[in-house]
Amino acid sequence: KGTLVLVANRHLPYETTLASSFAQVQELDGDTRFKILQANQPRTSEKSGRAKRR
Repeated sequence: KGTLVLVANRHLPYETTLASSFAQVQELDGDTRFKILQANQPRTSEKSGRAKRR
């Protein structure tokens, strides 16, 4: 569980990568050079899910 807040270069497509690891991704603010992204509800990978069951 948790939230990631990331300051990123505007021209780099972080949203795609974040969407594969988090249930929710949104842009909070930004300008022409930077953006502030927030990612919530981390997805559990199959590998880490197995480790928790052991």
